[in-house]
Amino acid sequence: MRRITKVGHNLELLPDELLIAIFAYLHPVERLWSFGQLNSRFSNILYEVGVGINVQTSQQAVTLPHCIYPLLPLHVVSVQLRILCPLLDLIAFSNVRSLTLSNLTLQQLATVNSKYMPYLMRLSATTSAGSNSLIQNVVTDQFPALRIVHLPLSRWPDCRTMCNVIRSLAIGECLLMDFRRLLCSLPNLRCLETSITRCDLVFDKTIYPVHSSLHRLNLFIEDNINQYEVELLLHGVPELLHLSIHFNDWKDNEMDFFKLHDILKKCTPRLNYFKFFAWIRHFDNDNPPTIPPIETVRKMSHLFDAIEFGSHEKRRDI
Repeated sequence: MRRITKVGHNLELLPDELLIAIFAYLHPVERLWSFGQLNSRFSNILYEVGVGINVQTSQQAVTLPHCIYPLLPLHVVSVQLRILCPLLDLIAFSNVRSLTLSNLTLQQLATVNSKYMPYLMRLSATTSAGSNSLIQNVVTDQFPALRIVHLPLSRWPDCRTMCNVIRSLAIGECLLMDFRRLLCSLPNLRCLETSITRCDLVFDKTIYPVHSSLHRLNLFIEDNINQYEVELLLHGVPELLHLSIHFNDWKDNEMDFFKLHDILKKCTPRLNYFKFFAWIRHFDNDNPPTIPPIETVRKMSHLFDAIEFGSHEKRRDI
């Protein structure tokens, strides 16, 4: 400890900017353990740098909480729970900015709210367990600083509350009929990425207001979809600048690119980038899926320059 104190006295001669750069090369727990309680200046600088917790192994799940709590949990700005860590009390990390969850207890799930995490800016979950409860908290609890949300969601919550703070959202699945309700719940959303499913469940496109904030939309289509259903998705997003559509299985799709071109001009007049990609799986080499004339389609508009098709052939057992 005497050696650390001597090093601390020497480091005090350096400006804050250089100290922040030096501390960035040290392990978060080690720098907090060594310098966190020398004096208020070091404590403030370490608070500026922040500490990230990353629990990936069972051993870390047992030992890491005991290392953190004797220190200063308010310095923790990033938490990643890759496995279940029931000993970690998330309430202690009231200054956390980024939270990544792969597994958590019901008690930990209840602490993911604006009361205990008022500065949370990024929320990400990689497991579907509890994701519906998380998005319910996000939409209704109004985290004041939350901007980015990544969740493996399968159904958008049926609530009338609007969340004005979220700017970027990525969710695993979204029913076609829920798409416009999702946009209505997030009026200031700028970027959205999701997988559209159950395209046979169609909604009335006239009942939702125009969404003027969405600029970037990445869609993964799981079912067959035609240009009219694409129009349902794009109706009401006139400020869209970037659109990407990815088909996981093209099959015999009914997409008419000539009509699609007119729909893009009508629904998204400001669109300056359009990417279209479709995987074609050959289940029967004697009757392959119909592929539109790509070169002809690309010549229709500069927006169609990025249209591509990929091929996957399925081996037939002999």
